[in-house]
Amino acid sequence: VRGMLSRVFKLRLPCNSLLSQRLLSQLHYLNRTLLDSIGTETYEEWYKVEPEKLPRSSDLSTVLQTYSHSLTNAVSNLFPEYPWVLWKFKRVPAYGFWNYYEQRRFMSWLGDQLGIETYRDWYQVNLFTIRKYGGATFMLLHNQSPTKALIRLFPEYDWLEWNFHYISGGYWNDIDNQRRLLDWIGENHGIQSYEEWYSVSQMWFINLIGKGVLKNYDGSPVRLVMNAYPEYPWIPWKFNSVPKGFWDNLNNCRSFFDWLGDTLQIQGDWYRISQSNIIDHGGRGMLALFNGSPTKALFAVYPNRDWKFWEFETVYRYAWDTPFSCRSFLNWAAERLHIKHFDDWYNVSAQNLQDLGGNTFLIKYRDSPANAISSIYLEHDWTMWKFSNIPKGFWNDLANQRAYFNWLGDLLNLQCYQDWYKVKKTVVDKWSHGLLSNLYSSSLSKALINVYTEYPWRPWKFNRTYMSSFEDLHNTRTFIEELGNELGVNFLEDWYRVSKKKIKTFRAAHLLKGSSLFDILQKVYPNYNWDPTKTCFPNSTKRS
Repeated sequence: VRGMLSRVFKLRLPCNSLLSQRLLSQLHYLNRTLLDSIGTETYEEWYKVEPEKLPRSSDLSTVLQTYSHSLTNAVSNLFPEYPWVLWKFKRVPAYGFWNYYEQRRFMSWLGDQLGIETYRDWYQVNLFTIRKYGGATFMLLHNQSPTKALIRLFPEYDWLEWNFHYISGGYWNDIDNQRRLLDWIGENHGIQSYEEWYSVSQMWFINLIGKGVLKNYDGSPVRLVMNAYPEYPWIPWKFNSVPKGFWDNLNNCRSFFDWLGDTLQIQGDWYRISQSNIIDHGGRGMLALFNGSPTKALFAVYPNRDWKFWEFETVYRYAWDTPFSCRSFLNWAAERLHIKHFDDWYNVSAQNLQDLGGNTFLIKYRDSPANAISSIYLEHDWTMWKFSNIPKGFWNDLANQRAYFNWLGDLLNLQCYQDWYKVKKTVVDKWSHGLLSNLYSSSLSKALINVYTEYPWRPWKFNRTYMSSFEDLHNTRTFIEELGNELGVNFLEDWYRVSKKKIKTFRAAHLLKGSSLFDILQKVYPNYNWDPTKTCFPNSTKRS
């Protein structure tokens, strides 16, 4: 065999000569005999033979050289009586085996093996399956893409690329492919108009065709639809969700409010806009950027307008944190309340400011107009008790009480502390806002004694005094001594001739209502031996 092979390759006889035909027939027979000697029992076993594992023989090498070193070519040519399926060999023939005819034949055969009945069944076939059935080198011609292979080999079918497991790179970069996809979705899923695309959600889209086409649009079906159908005037916020980062662009926020104003016929009166108005029309995501505050959103979108944020139905949190905001509100309120001078603010009530939108403003100042006004207009010297309501807890500060009595003393032209004995409680109550009733049991004397501790007060000289002042033995002794001086009492025995009528002339009889003069004298002068039968003013024992 070796000798004949050498002769053939060296002589290179013409194929049409009788000698060459005879030699080739003999060579064909010898080659077949050699291959039969390998030991395969059936032709199917040739599919499992690996060329690298064949016995090393110079004769066998010569045979394979005859067939371009291809065991597949050698076996299929030398045993033509068998129905060979060349791609089932470990290696398919080289040098152009996979022409268009062989590729199509392979795919048709593969379809029979996989039980494929219609072209739509090919959508489930993946690269691994094709390789498993001998199409590894075949797939190299199509960049490892079953999609490309099927579309090229069977152009008679209307392939839908998005139904394959794998779509070739760059397919979705073509706007025509995107539009074709959406047209198909519309036809097969009942989307008959542009408006119906607004109801499509991201999850519905992904469940239908996957994420592939959405990768070009950051996962947003909104951008895909708007890009595929540019001829329609889309309103992005009418979709279930806007594209990621859409509201970060202030121009988009402005476009939304412009559209909302036309839709609700607001005509510039944004003060009545509510959260629900914005959310119901697709602006939930935008509001989230402004902490849910329509006021903040409008301020950012229309910064050149002269906004009065207190006129909104809800005022955003921290709106009153700046002195400028508070002063702006009061300046505006002054115009509405016809306030011309600082003193006009004394007549403003909490209700006046609340009616102008100052509810949350007053909360900042503990619901006190006095607190608010005096804190904002620091350039004016305010008299707090002139306000219609003073701040809560104002009178708890003794300095405020003293300031009030100093001011009232100047107003009444009081020259010395003794002049307070003549002042009536009603005069003090006119501006005190419950000072006496709340802190001093409605007693002027008690208040003055507590405020002006530096003066030697005589409680009995007031028009009215509090009886508890005589619980102090020192006060009682001082009272009795002064009463004695007024009544001409020089010795303790002189008290026996003091009558009730004389005490009344001293305007102190009301101080003896709780006890008799006799009882008081015993308390003040306990070392003196008092005789109850001598006194003109009956003691408590005789009265009982």
